[in-house]
Amino acid sequence: MEIVFSGPDDVRAVLADPRFVPPPPGAAGPVGTMAWLRSAVVRFSHGVEHARRRALVVAELATLDPADLRQAAAKLTAPATAEEAARTVPVAVLASALGVPADRIDAVVTAVAQIAAVYLSPGDPARERVADTAVASLLADLEVLRPESTGRGVGVARISILVQAYVGTGVLIREGRDAGRSPRRCARRRR
Repeated sequence: MEIVFSGPDDVRAVLADPRFVPPPPGAAGPVGTMAWLRSAVVRFSHGVEHARRRALVVAELATLDPADLRQAAAKLTAPATAEEAARTVPVAVLASALGVPADRIDAVVTAVAQIAAVYLSPGDPARERVADTAVASLLADLEVLRPESTGRGVGVARISILVQAYVGTGVLIREGRDAGRSPRRCARRRR
């Protein structure tokens, strides 16, 4: 069953309602796997740990200029199909802004798509193995981009930004396009 919430008041109510807290991610796996990623990201954490992880994500986002992101997205969106743009442009723009070299952007977008395919819905062993490889590759790429950043938390924060952009921003773009450029569906809960 799918429940659709629309409007800012509905979204605020969902965010404040403990029934909509994401479930725990399960046991952590080896570093660089999906199980490990789920156990390390802000989305599946709570309390003090959530605040610490969120601060890492916010610090990474604070280094990005929204005007530059808009300009880069406009350039990439023009030649892309609407569906392709919704899925790939947010990730490509953010990856570039985070310092991913141009020749690695496509690989990063592909890795993020593989991670996103199982991020919220684990269970398919074949897709999990593909995503495990993607996590390890992406973690290696994103941890070395900024030498002044240290620790796996920064790499995880960057992966979080990219996966959330793929999942969340892509949905907002599609919903906005499908609703005549006026996003109405803002949050969903599946049962």
